[in-house]
Amino acid sequence: MFKTSNKNKEESIILLLKERFINSQYPEKQSYVYEKIEELYKLNKNKGILFIKSLYEIGTWKDYLLLLNISKDQRIKKYIYNFLGKQFLYDIKNKDNPKYKPSLLVKWLPREKSNLNKKLNFIYNFRKYTYPDIEDLKQYKCKYRKEISSLCKKLDITEIKICSKNIEDINLKTITNKCINKNKTKLEENEKLKIQYQNKLYQTFIKYDFIYFFKKFSSNKLNDSEKSILRNVYLMNQFTYIKEILKQTKIKLYDTDLLLDLTKEIYDNELYLVYGLSLLTITCGNKVYINQNQNIRELDFCSSQIFNIRDKITNQVQNTNLLNHNLIKSNKKILIITTKNIKTTDKIIKWDYTLKSSMINEKKEKISIILNKLYPVKKTKYSLLLIILLIPLLFYCITFSIFNNIFNI
Repeated sequence: MFKTSNKNKEESIILLLKERFINSQYPEKQSYVYEKIEELYKLNKNKGILFIKSLYEIGTWKDYLLLLNISKDQRIKKYIYNFLGKQFLYDIKNKDNPKYKPSLLVKWLPREKSNLNKKLNFIYNFRKYTYPDIEDLKQYKCKYRKEISSLCKKLDITEIKICSKNIEDINLKTITNKCINKNKTKLEENEKLKIQYQNKLYQTFIKYDFIYFFKKFSSNKLNDSEKSILRNVYLMNQFTYIKEILKQTKIKLYDTDLLLDLTKEIYDNELYLVYGLSLLTITCGNKVYINQNQNIRELDFCSSQIFNIRDKITNQVQNTNLLNHNLIKSNKKILIITTKNIKTTDKIIKWDYTLKSSMINEKKEKISIILNKLYPVKKTKYSLLLIILLIPLLFYCITFSIFNNIFNI
């Protein structure tokens, strides 16, 4: 009974951790996430260690430091210090090898004046797992700083160049999209990097499918370069997006008008969908209507000025509104985005589809691999289940064959 209870707890914890690590946009998670990792360790030490050991793959190296800060279990603390110490020494040992790329641990290791170092007394504790022979703490701190500095130079860390105001030395070919978004104002203002920055944006946006493109389009934090590139990408990919909608929903946008019945729920959760379908409908030469104050009004905007649509739609949200689509006089089909229950026909279509992105999320794949290690599929159970299911079928076939022979005789 207790084993079953613990197993259920393990499964629920892992499901929670999976959701948190997939959806987290930042290195730091809520404190309860790290508390759950500690709970998993106490329930099942092996599975807890496997998860902790894999944190840098499904999160960042900073997760180890945050877990150190939250955890009260000395065994976990000892394991983390030992794990980080081995990685740190391995990076130092191989840093002069031109083919070796150090881990990103050095990026997150606490500096002497950092809050984490003060909370954890990290540098003092870390000495035992890296250079225990150096008894003088000042001497160790000096060596710690030098090793971190040399590894950072080897890694070519973007954030360090930005902090030291050497932004022109940044290599935009290796910079991550997250780092670009965080520092886009500085990149945009730098004359040397501006063209490279815009090219990087174009190469990123041109690969987006419908969902990714219009979620980016819906952001209220776009700068002028991003808007300009999104316009160009839309001109390139607009018919690809139309085909994508057709493939997933069977809706032919070139033969369909669109009616928007905007509520706060739709506006908050599916704004990208409203923008996307509205823009594609206009691109197809069809009309977009909006339900407002029990009247149906046509939205007038030009598909070449794609960001005008945002201004046209933003102020059209209605909390309570009757919907009368019969007011629309159209020979075409009408696609309606609404939360209300409406009667659908061959001509009236309610948007009730869940689009799937074709973009591969490498992070999700990594987490799936980790979870498969934590809970491997036991093939023996499935094989036994298959045999059990096949026995009645086999019995039926044998019985049918016997009776068939008897009657033939």
